[in-house]
Amino acid sequence: MDSNPKKYDKNYFNNKKSKYAWELWEYNQNKLDLIKSKGYYIEVVWESDFNSDKTIIEKIINKYEQQNNVSTPERSKN
Repeated sequence: MDSNPKKYDKNYFNNKKSKYAWELWEYNQNKLDLIKSKGYYIEVVWESDFNSDKTIIEKIINKYEQQNNVSTPERSKN
């Protein structure tokens, strides 16, 4: 994913991709919608979100485990 919406204005031009942020967001949303339409769960975690909360991945996993009443084997916390 490119151009974190929390970090970039919609009219930010990404020179590497030769697209505006809003175009990248639209393209990425279409990809996410396609993946979800196939029955997959998907969460977007931006680097800034992870840096501010190192447990965010664990929280997401726990959320899906609770929603689906499943448990996974003990995960390594290395």
